[in-house]
Amino acid sequence: FYKSHKAVIRMLETAAIVAAVVGLIVCTYAYAKRALSKSPPGPVGIPGFGLLPLVMWRTATNKRHRFYLLMQEIQRKYGDLASFPLGTQELVLVSGYETMREMFAMNTDKFNGRPTTNFHKFMFKDAGIIGSEGALWQEHRRFALRVLKDFGFGRNASELQIQEEAGQLVKFLSSKDGQLVDTRDFIGKAVANVVSRFIFSNFSSYEDSNFNEFLKNLGGVTNQNVVGLITAFYRFMPVETALALSPTNRKQFDAITWIEDLSQQKVEEIRSTYNVDNEPSNYVEAYLQEQHRRGVDLGTFTDFQLVKTIWELYIAGVDTTSNTLCWSLIYAALNPELQDRCHAEIMAKIGKRQASLKDKKELHYCQAFLDECQRISTLVPMSVDHRAIGDTEFRGYKISSGSIIFVNLYGLHHDERYFPKPDMFDPDRFLTPDGQYKPSEYLNQFGVGKRSCLGEVLARMEVFLFFVTFMQHFRFEADSWTAEQREQILLGTEGGIHGTIEHRLKVTSRDN
Repeated sequence: FYKSHKAVIRMLETAAIVAAVVGLIVCTYAYAKRALSKSPPGPVGIPGFGLLPLVMWRTATNKRHRFYLLMQEIQRKYGDLASFPLGTQELVLVSGYETMREMFAMNTDKFNGRPTTNFHKFMFKDAGIIGSEGALWQEHRRFALRVLKDFGFGRNASELQIQEEAGQLVKFLSSKDGQLVDTRDFIGKAVANVVSRFIFSNFSSYEDSNFNEFLKNLGGVTNQNVVGLITAFYRFMPVETALALSPTNRKQFDAITWIEDLSQQKVEEIRSTYNVDNEPSNYVEAYLQEQHRRGVDLGTFTDFQLVKTIWELYIAGVDTTSNTLCWSLIYAALNPELQDRCHAEIMAKIGKRQASLKDKKELHYCQAFLDECQRISTLVPMSVDHRAIGDTEFRGYKISSGSIIFVNLYGLHHDERYFPKPDMFDPDRFLTPDGQYKPSEYLNQFGVGKRSCLGEVLARMEVFLFFVTFMQHFRFEADSWTAEQREQILLGTEGGIHGTIEHRLKVTSRDN
């Protein structure tokens, strides 16, 4: 027994030595391969896993871990152009204003693709606007921009719709006077109603249970944990495996299916009543009219393309704008003296009349406050994933075809070069010494290059008009629990969108 025991120990020792040697050889090969590849500098990670073990370890051991914070670490160590593997996918991290501008403004056609992993294909199905590329993307982006313009977005028509919804918000919050609220419970509904008017020409009551279910599923599309995101970066992983590994992915796809089914139902309802000879009053009618104009040969204007575009318009127009407004009220509540400064400016410049877009030129501090909220929270920390269309040389480095490109907007907004003391909430950084609003070219809330958000004009209108209405009529205060949870609340959610988490603010009417 003693001899056999020693033999087993020797075998284990030998196996350990062999494993160590093999591991050393593999890692040496990986380091050498990266050194010879002329890729941008960056961490090598473990072959076949990349930085996945590090991300998983931090996620499991540190509740304050966020993926965008890891990207900020990589930028600080390796510079404004870095690369690293995640799973089996090569990623390029682009940081710094100058590097972003050079890549997406001067080399735009080389880096405008979308990821082509099985995960991304299953999610977007090469349709819609956000997830598509090439001729299809160009055609439908142009169509959406034309429809937005025809319906007056950015002009009086959309302003009146937002003002009407703002009035409904005032009534709703007045009924909550003196109570604690979670801003997510009502802001998303108001923003969704504005977008619904554009897409379907309808809107819903804040108490509508079906509306609440819709918003719940809408949030499920973007609220991922890191495990769910990582499964996207094993390039050839079957989707069924990704779903099995990550329940979050399953919930995400279920939410997309739910929204698409509802959208298809609404499209059929409009199709059954709309006369294509009449002027369209919403996006769906404009799309149906375009289908009629094309006749038998629809080209890319299929029903499937319409449904995919609808949920993308909701994601781009609701989740982002509503979270921006939620962040603004959280920061207002946590900085009461700055909130009062916003209110005082509004009272001095416009009084109690309803706010309009023409008031922007007078409300300098309110604009600075909103810019600072968007800077410090950075709603889409890595923007939307780009892909290198082909092998490209950029700044002396090789960017391989198919590389996924992360645009480090969070790093940009927290970079000392552009925003001194970036972790400090300071709206005055967007004001001149004499108190005039001074926008910063380094603030980028809506993406970069030709892929920037097509709903930017509408989003800016909503954020300004809703926020001024909030500050005009109400005061928001953080309760003791929210104050205690301040650091965790300001970390927000993990995932593609940096959203808000549970918080409680006491709302008090200023109209009494």
